[in-house]
Amino acid sequence: MQGNAAVRALNNTPGKRQTLGKGQFSLTDGTANERTMVASYQARGVPFEVREDAAARISFVTAEEFTADGTDNVETHNLSYNLVETKNTQNLVLYADGSRVQPDSIDYAGNSFDYDDGGNNEVLHAFYVARDPGSVTIEKVAPKAQASISETLTQDTTSALADRDQNKEPVTFEFTDALEGVVPANWRLNVYVDAPAPVRWDDDNLGTTNGDVATNAVVSLPIVQYEQGVPGLEDAVKRSAIGIEG
Repeated sequence: MQGNAAVRALNNTPGKRQTLGKGQFSLTDGTANERTMVASYQARGVPFEVREDAAARISFVTAEEFTADGTDNVETHNLSYNLVETKNTQNLVLYADGSRVQPDSIDYAGNSFDYDDGGNNEVLHAFYVARDPGSVTIEKVAPKAQASISETLTQDTTSALADRDQNKEPVTFEFTDALEGVVPANWRLNVYVDAPAPVRWDDDNLGTTNGDVATNAVVSLPIVQYEQGVPGLEDAVKRSAIGIEG
């Protein structure tokens, strides 16, 4: 089926507008200063389409482990990366021995937070938004048998995403053709990050594992989820992705 015919068929296919949220992705922690796939979602059985007419929300966090000394006084804990006061999510989420707690104060200029341990030796896990600039890329990727076929849907930087007020300046997609945002059945939508501060979704890669999760990490993408397959769509998307017209 030619590209235009595939687009017409897709437009006549029933679909539902919805949000692809963080909980629907397969999540992987990032590696500092390496391009890492940190989130992936597979279109199972039927295609979906990333929408241009609605806002996405994206906020990545990193995490560090500290130890409270149990002296029942306020301690200052210095973060390794630049802490940003973002409007897009909670800037710093803190756990003590697996329970959510509140820092006594946060010093954004000093990249640190204060915490009073109440006289207990505690393991602290801090999940926070880091300002250190890095790249963010969202791609659609064909199944393994055709793994050489992929297409970048958007590129940004971690610092730009953190600095902007996404309520006033929403993250949106802009496509150059009608098939660019379409993810055929069995293809994947992958999110890659390459940044000094490694992306963290939970405490699995920290020194102590308490089951703490980064509730302030956000991935929310607007999509149309189609209800059935479209004959010839995958071939048309492949041709579009590699630059073959028609």
